[in-house]
Amino acid sequence: MRPVATLFMCLFAGLAVAAEPEQVGRQALVVAIPGPGGAVAPLLQAEAHAVRMSELLETDAGFERVTRLIGGQVGADELLAGVEASLAATRDDGLLLVLVVARGAGGDFGDPALLTHGASPADPAGTGLPMSALARALSPRTAQQNVVVMMDVAHNDAVGGVALIGPSASD
Repeated sequence: MRPVATLFMCLFAGLAVAAEPEQVGRQALVVAIPGPGGAVAPLLQAEAHAVRMSELLETDAGFERVTRLIGGQVGADELLAGVEASLAATRDDGLLLVLVVARGAGGDFGDPALLTHGASPADPAGTGLPMSALARALSPRTAQQNVVVMMDVAHNDAVGGVALIGPSASD
């Protein structure tokens, strides 16, 4: 019985080690959320542009790993989980580049948020991803770890009289 139990435990230990991703020095997370759905018109070409950028980062820019969260079904929890997983898989002295193309709202009244899947322009921080939560998730583990964020979220549009003014660089 003991040899079987030992073998069984070794198999599980091997599976646990295999599940942890190898840390890399240069990693990118590319996010494209065309829109939250509902009355909000989707961003044209957001997904296609994100795919092309991902390919460029892999082939020409030399990023060791590029993770994609692309599509209208990306929610706030999924985006935060992607950020956390990407940071965990980036070496302590490595670089994580985060590119986000999405709708934003709330920038005009001081509570900016990304309009993730299911979010409402009437309550962007309550239903989408508040910039404060994203900023907390993007905090580097060490002083040597670098996180660079590029966002395209300030699109000029309105839904039902609510302006879709996304987060600006100062947010």
